[in-house]
Amino acid sequence: MLSSMAVACDRSHEHAPWKEGAAFRTGEEAEYPEEFCRHVAKKFRAPLGRKRKAEHQHTTTEEWKAAAKQPKNNKEEVKATVGSQPRAGRVTGLIPEFKEIVVFRVSAAEAARCEEALSKNWRKGWLDKELSLQSGRLEKGWRVLEVTEEGGDSKKVRAGVPWTPGEFTEQACAVSHPFSRQAAAPDRSLKAIFDVLTLGPEGIREKRRKTLAYWGKRAAELDDYERELYAKAPEQVRACWARRPDHQEALTGKWKGKRTELLREMALEAKVPSTNMVIEMLRGGAPPFGEIPRTGAFSEKPHPATKSFEDILKGAKWAKPVLRATVKPHKDKRIDDEVLARTQE
Repeated sequence: MLSSMAVACDRSHEHAPWKEGAAFRTGEEAEYPEEFCRHVAKKFRAPLGRKRKAEHQHTTTEEWKAAAKQPKNNKEEVKATVGSQPRAGRVTGLIPEFKEIVVFRVSAAEAARCEEALSKNWRKGWLDKELSLQSGRLEKGWRVLEVTEEGGDSKKVRAGVPWTPGEFTEQACAVSHPFSRQAAAPDRSLKAIFDVLTLGPEGIREKRRKTLAYWGKRAAELDDYERELYAKAPEQVRACWARRPDHQEALTGKWKGKRTELLREMALEAKVPSTNMVIEMLRGGAPPFGEIPRTGAFSEKPHPATKSFEDILKGAKWAKPVLRATVKPHKDKRIDDEVLARTQE
């Protein structure tokens, strides 16, 4: 399908060196030119019978609003939206490597046959023939991902079911290219970029001088209030929130502990989510039990369970003694008693 694109360079231009000093240009090689990508897309479009779409499609206001509601991307995904090639493994794949992951519980003998597939150097895990098991069947072309202990003579095999070429093409046609996404720069970052471009170096220096002068003056105004907050703080929190006033501080009258009120005002001006909740925990301590409210500062990253309830029960015989060995009593027995009471609630 792509054989017509196998064209040799006409040597009418120079190519950048593949290696420059100790650095290789492998990352840049993965950034294919736009014209090349268009030719590849045309070659695939013809046999699929897809109608040609407009060369340039403008994003509507509704699409921009929908994109803004999506969870914030990580740094590498943001880089992809502006044309910077991220390192492999640091971004979520647009299409899962496998259509499905299947799990089989197998005997030791069956596990040995699966491990044999994993040991092949040039095609690790890929099956060149069907593999029949008591609990199912591994088809030719599937890939054995791992073989793990299950307890006793039983083992667990995880295998990946690959996409067919047609299924993968359909998935690829349905995803949006990173260049089509809205760059996830917050308004405050866009404002900072605008200031740098319009004010120039001297203007930025003057703005920073004024900002530092304002917060320095504000810190002095809050000295007495910071002392009051320190005096009201729980005794066990003071050690990490502030320290006792020293002789020099007594002479100058200047507060030298942590400035939680100043931090609160600065965070509110920067529009940091859940500022008051975080400051209250800093002043009074975070609860050791129960759920801590969501701050909204970070996107949620669910971590699904990697073991079933049955798996945990099977390993409990060995896990319990290990867990007990890592737990030691606190030097203050009252804390141990309270932890036990709260846990039993």
